[in-house]
Amino acid sequence: MPVGAWGAVAHDATTTFTANNATSVSGSHTPVSTTNGIAEICVSWQRSPLGTLDSVTYNGSAATLVAGVNEGFTGTRRVELWRYIGPPSGASTVTATFDATKNDMRMHVSTYTGVDQTTPHGTAVTASGTSTTASVTVTSAAGELVIDCAMTANSAAVATVGAGQTQRANFGDATNHLHLGSEEAGAASTVMSWTFTADGWGTIGVPLKPVSAAATVCRRMMLGVGC
Repeated sequence: MPVGAWGAVAHDATTTFTANNATSVSGSHTPVSTTNGIAEICVSWQRSPLGTLDSVTYNGSAATLVAGVNEGFTGTRRVELWRYIGPPSGASTVTATFDATKNDMRMHVSTYTGVDQTTPHGTAVTASGTSTTASVTVTSAAGELVIDCAMTANSAAVATVGAGQTQRANFGDATNHLHLGSEEAGAASTVMSWTFTADGWGTIGVPLKPVSAAATVCRRMMLGVGC
């Protein structure tokens, strides 16, 4: 079997959280499966001054920042994507902690299976603007899965996910920001988009890489299962 042909990246579970006028947003997420798993944690917030998201933890362990971008209108809203490789089974607390009190914090946690545990991501891409479409183009490949993590500013009451994408998060209100997330099968050039009333927006896209046949065989040998 060729390297990279073993298994497939698949969505496992998604949980959403909201907090307001606080220094953190937190909640419990439970994966259905943890086989070659990864947790993708998308966090958005607003404040003037904007401040920083200082840490994200999964089950008490530090997650890693993948990318972040400010929305393109006022710059007082931001979205960031963090990852945690190898989430454990059962319920785990996920917490995003900020430098100071923030308004309208939103977070969604999506777990995926079949992801390479050494190099889980391709290159992350960010974009921002003030149009009716939030769009980012990600370099990917067949067998990968592209995810996005996005937000709009306060006038976008309704957002519609792009063709071919599966929506995983779309919540908020007209007086604060919308928090968005989806996924789509990878291709050489994969467009991740959302449409809405003209507004400021920011978006992040990144491909998830499947675990390879070689890596799977190596793990089986280490476990004494054979190959």
